Amino acid sequence: MTFDVVLVDRPVDSSDMEQLDGCDGVSLSANAWRNGSLDWLADVRPRFLTLESGHGPMVPPLPERALRGLQRLDVYSSVRLAEPIKTDLLPALVDLTVHLRHLDGPLRAISGLMAVSLDGVPAGDLSLLAGLGVLRTADMTVDSRAKDPVIFPECFPPLAQLRSLQINGGFVTSLDGLADMPQLERVRVIPRARSARRDMRLDLAPLRGHDRLVWLVIDDHGPPVSLEVLDELPSIERVLIDAVDRRWDR
Repeated sequence: MTFDVVLVDRPVDSSDMEQLDGCDGVSLSANAWRNGSLDWLADVRPRFLTLESGHGPMVPPLPERALRGLQRLDVYSSVRLAEPIKTDLLPALVDLTVHLRHLDGPLRAISGLMAVSLDGVPAGDLSLLAGLGVLRTADMTVDSRAKDPVIFPECFPPLAQLRSLQINGGFVTSLDGLADMPQLERVRVIPRARSARRDMRLDLAPLRGHDRLVWLVIDDHGPPVSLEVLDELPSIERVLIDAVDRRWDR
């Protein structure tokens, strides 16, 4: 999905509206809201909105009319919002990048989400993706304050259309949770630091039947078992888990 995006780095007045009229999206720096208002977004009604910088005043409330038409929303983690964004005001959204503290309400309220990148995810809790039936891509970063960021199999919701899953800052105890993600093509797990659970041996058996899987990278989880499963995967091209580094020329 591509957009014609206008960079806005100062407050908008009536003389700017002609340039903004008809644009697909706007990317705002902190200077854009230094006058305390973003009400003009209601007239522009962009399909794509980025809030870029957290250096400066709090972002004033975003007009509901502008939110309802958004298809893509990117909010930098450092941005400070005067009030979180209600998920039920984003019915058209398909692509979301945001820290969870910036949202008010369940993700399942945005039923058409196809791509999501979330920061501040509670340790072990991927269940917040439950109900996103058309989700294709999920990039999840575990809250940096989590003391034991372990993700258990029961924390994985069924995501029948998911193609790509990346978990940053977490440790998985089992791949059983991938059973209800039959369309997976790419999986990457990147622990925040060397894990105290590294002596656990990750069983690859749950990958059996994942015929679309192309790429599997799981850092710092110890040597895996059931390696024979990899040769049963018809699409696999790269596997990197601990000392196992294998490539297939398909």
